[in-house]
This record gives sequence, C-alpha cells and structure tokens, in this order.
Amino acid sequence: SAETVLGKVNGLVCMECQLKLSRSLTDVAGVKATIQVAWPEGVALVASKDSVNITEDEFASIVENNGFELQKITKVDQYISSPSDGLKILKSIN
Repeated sequence: SAETVLGKVNGLVCMECQLKLSRSLTDVAGVKATIQVAWPEGVALVASKDSVNITEDEFASIVENNGFELQKITKVDQYISSPSDGLKILKSIN
C-alpha cells in the first residue's frame, strides 16, 4: 500500500539546498520513489505507491547530515506528491 514520509525542514533557503537534499534522499530511497524537496515550503517528502524504501530515522539522518534541521517528521499510509499537501499534513500534527 502507498506510503509517504514527510518532513518539515529548517534551513532550506535556495534551489541548491533543495537539489542537495533531493539527491541524498534519492541515494537512499531509490529512483522509483517520488521525492520532492520544496524550499519555499520547507518540506521534504519521499512517496511511493508501494511501501517507501526509507525509514523515518534514515530520513532524519539524511536531513541532518546535509546541514538542515528536521522540525517534524511523520509517515502516512497514502501517496502524497505535493509539498503543499505535505505541509498541510505536517501542520495538523503536533
């Protein structure tokens, strides 16, 4: 079943940051996953129509190893490919 790992990321300030984090997430999650990193929203997500090939811990490590701060993280049992939809979900959790 579909899954998405969503993270609210501090420190994403430009396109370069976005690309750097995107590449690192792709290295772990693989090219079959949908990976979105949106610096204006400060959101990173890894989505799959099957199960995602990345744990929340791996996701958190990748964010932090790239020099960013992970504010929130969650995993949902649905396919989310839009950073703005991801942001709504992240805002709804504590």
